[in-house]
Amino acid sequence: MSLRSIDIIINKNSKNDIVDILDGQQIEDYWIFTSEKSLLVKCLVSTTTSEDLLDNIEKAFSSHKEFRVIIHPVEATLPRIAEKDDEKSIQKPGKNKIIRVGREELYYDLTTEADLNWNFIILIVLSSLVAGIGILQNNLAIIIAAMVIAPLIGPNMALALATTLDDLWLAKKSAFTLLAGTLVALLICVIWGFYDPSVQYISKQTNISYGDLVLALVSGVAGVLAILRGTSSALVGVMVAVALLPPWVRTGLFLGSGYVENALYSFLIFSINVISLNLAGILTFLVAGIRPNKWWEVERAKIQTRKALALWVSLFLILVIIIYFLQYR
Repeated sequence: MSLRSIDIIINKNSKNDIVDILDGQQIEDYWIFTSEKSLLVKCLVSTTTSEDLLDNIEKAFSSHKEFRVIIHPVEATLPRIAEKDDEKSIQKPGKNKIIRVGREELYYDLTTEADLNWNFIILIVLSSLVAGIGILQNNLAIIIAAMVIAPLIGPNMALALATTLDDLWLAKKSAFTLLAGTLVALLICVIWGFYDPSVQYISKQTNISYGDLVLALVSGVAGVLAILRGTSSALVGVMVAVALLPPWVRTGLFLGSGYVENALYSFLIFSINVISLNLAGILTFLVAGIRPNKWWEVERAKIQTRKALALWVSLFLILVIIIYFLQYR
């Protein structure tokens, strides 16, 4: 069982209120410490029940001046906590059946992953260079090495989460990070393609199969599931990078070398993979029961998510048709 330690800081006169809430929740244990100005409540709770607890705590105490919640992952605890016979049974009836971390923890993780910083830019540069070498040398091992360091899973999954929650700020942030990263990679590869005549030998490597589309969809689902469990998404990030980085690197190399038609074709493959990743991500978040906290936000998010899904599906079908005609004309 995956556990979280939750620190709750509230007004010192709210002891009875917090006890009533905690006694009505499925938690392992809790402790209360009092200071001159505030109350510190430490809870030991399963990840699958932390979201309900946090929602109730926020509704009751978010107006308090002292209010603060801090979440810590738990590596181990003594004495040991007995594993439930069926971990799913601790979820409320009608709730999703996918075991996952709480919404707030998920939001924080993906917001951090979507940060545009020098680490992200440097990894984009390095992965683009390594991928370009692997593609030009037709060396699968080098291409896989590029996938390992490509940081593309974060902004893509953050964009899918932002769509699900109707969070415009996170959507703008993740889209900007993804756009900045892809433009940096494109610029590098265009300059590279302009000076490297060996690009002509890969000018025929633009075929696409249904397997490419399935890879992007599966990568999106796998990426979300890994993040939902609170585990490392590094290996799944390789799958995401496989779907995105090679066609985008080829786009830049072809464009720099003057193979405009090949560049357009690779760009279409990259675009449909981005759409597939986000479409799969949104659907998986929905199945996992990721919703905003407040009821009016839930209704608004449902409407916006339906619109986003309709847009993604429409773009997906349009690109599939375009690629089909380009391939079999």
